[in-house]
Amino acid sequence: NVDNSTVIDSSGNIVASNYGNSFLAYPSADATIATSTTTAVVCNTEVFDIGGAYDTSNGRFTPNVAGIYWVKAQILWSTSSSATNNAYYQVFARKNGTGVLRDIIHIDKQDWWTNECSGLIEFNGSSDYIDMEVWHNRGGTEYIECDNRSKTTFEAYWVRELP
Repeated sequence: NVDNSTVIDSSGNIVASNYGNSFLAYPSADATIATSTTTAVVCNTEVFDIGGAYDTSNGRFTPNVAGIYWVKAQILWSTSSSATNNAYYQVFARKNGTGVLRDIIHIDKQDWWTNECSGLIEFNGSSDYIDMEVWHNRGGTEYIECDNRSKTTFEAYWVRELP
């Protein structure tokens, strides 16, 4: 239960853990994605991780404060072929292994494309987690641009306690 108090650490920083966890992360290097294969995207570089709830080894956010969180999964596709026609590209945010947020785009030419899903999700503060996956059906290997926070990212922010 959130007690609405402000906590200040020994360095004078406001600690938001009483108000839930938050994180922003991105993969450290570009990645290849095989066609018609659902692939986990692990963002192993944290911009911040308030409360230490994001695991860079498996790409899971497991908040230890129950609440409603706003979650966003964003992929920057770098389509590799001028033959990219009538292909679908998807990004998923999965809660406990089941897709709860999804975005689908149709790409009909070679270029860079952003695929993004976001929404509010309830977490129990103990075992619930969220991670990110992608999928495409172009027929060959595709690439996701990573290596900084303006490309492929995964993030979540505590919004409020559970009703």
